[in-house]
Amino acid sequence: KMEGIGVKVKREKAEQVRRILQTHNILPYGVKLLREEPDFVIIPIVTPSSSSPSSSLIDEISPYNTEIVNCKHIVPETFCFNSLEKNMGGDLTEEESKRLITSFDMVGDIIAIEIPDEFKSKEEIIGKALMKMNKHAKVVCKKLGSHVGEFRVQKVSVIYGENRTETIHKENGIKMKLDLGKAYYSPRMAADRLIISNQVRPGEIIGSLFGGIGPFAILMAKKQPAVEKIYSVELNPEAHAYCCENIVLNKVQNKVTPILMDARLACSSMLKGICDRVCLPVPKEIHEDFLKAGIEALKKE
Repeated sequence: KMEGIGVKVKREKAEQVRRILQTHNILPYGVKLLREEPDFVIIPIVTPSSSSPSSSLIDEISPYNTEIVNCKHIVPETFCFNSLEKNMGGDLTEEESKRLITSFDMVGDIIAIEIPDEFKSKEEIIGKALMKMNKHAKVVCKKLGSHVGEFRVQKVSVIYGENRTETIHKENGIKMKLDLGKAYYSPRMAADRLIISNQVRPGEIIGSLFGGIGPFAILMAKKQPAVEKIYSVELNPEAHAYCCENIVLNKVQNKVTPILMDARLACSSMLKGICDRVCLPVPKEIHEDFLKAGIEALKKE
């Protein structure tokens, strides 16, 4: 055993934190969780040159009430930080290794990764290596550009594994069914969703704009069962359909109502002046009228 560091977290939140650590490539395969008191576990991690975890990682896991602690664990001799390159079996030149993007998103049992055009001939090799690194993955997809269009959808293409883009993703105790190529969803916002959901109070009426497949609305309903009503507003018919399915999947039909409508129209009509809180997870660029619409949906003091 060697001295190292780990992430201390409550047992019921360990799986969500483990998934985040996995995408940062600091979770050595084969290392077991360490027990720490009845309700806590320590997830051993390995960082370059024994340095502290990055600030971005700390920001991602802090909402789960985590703590970085010293611990003793065994690091496999085969572990290395550029494990994607290692698992490709030397198929990359030194220059290619420098340009290879090793970060990825894990959504359910699907890995979604950005692969530069210069690696097109090696996509299958990359996919096979990623599957080898992540034993729970069944599909590897290549991201085709950024989120575009009115519905902010990102096209993807299967490069390895089962030929599908639909999956069920588990996050903060809820299940979300979706198709990566048909609806917007970001697993990297899981911590943000948890922070907001923990702020919801009993008896509130909430408008969740840009509701997508329903992660904000459903998590808020689960975290605050005494909430009065949550309206999940979405314009994309595909995302709305998944939201309807996820509401049933998580058994919150009596708390969450899905609305297929432009957020501005919803706020100026059926939601006008009835909300105690409006959740507006805006994209990078947003029209000012969406902000005005969100304000219009709030109750007047």
